[in-house]
Amino acid sequence: MYKNEDAVFETIFFEKRELEGKECNVALINYLEALNIQKESSKEEFDKINKLLLECENPIPDVLILLQVRNWRPHLIGCLAAFLLPKNPLIITELWSAFDRSSWVSPQIAATLSIVDENFINNALVRLSVGALIKEPSSIAIQFHQSEHIENPKGFMSLWGLLQGVYNCPELESENLLKFRVRLAPLDRDHSSDRALAWRSEAILILNA
Repeated sequence: MYKNEDAVFETIFFEKRELEGKECNVALINYLEALNIQKESSKEEFDKINKLLLECENPIPDVLILLQVRNWRPHLIGCLAAFLLPKNPLIITELWSAFDRSSWVSPQIAATLSIVDENFINNALVRLSVGALIKEPSSIAIQFHQSEHIENPKGFMSLWGLLQGVYNCPELESENLLKFRVRLAPLDRDHSSDRALAWRSEAILILNA
């Protein structure tokens, strides 16, 4: 179930400012910096989020809202917050939900889950076994595919890359998963496997700095 998109503006990650005589909702975190994080330039965004989290008595509900909307930009902020907070099952559940709904930043969400979810391998394999089926697909997607059972090449390859590159997971050699990979890999034009691995690597560098 999606939240109303405007719900994010009531979280600690946004504030109202007057710009050119008009009141506007302004993000306190640069989501573009979070899209392609790098150790040298992105630590400032981690520090900003950490400060907001520390100043809030209970930031968990606000983080959940970021992950419950359709817009992928709040998802990125939610990923960074998930790194900085103690591991929380509610956040992990919502990260997977955003991934299952085929968020445009599925590689970043998958990379986040590979760090914060202790059951990442099993949860990823369950999704790979069905082609990372999209949950709650849009009516446009259903009409285009003429089916409610829509596979997600981007999500599939994100999980595949992490299981192979980080965990060297032997289950990837199963006949069923290899068939899915042969079919879905050519459909992923975003190089999601490499993107997930690179984003994960940079996040770890920042967290360990």
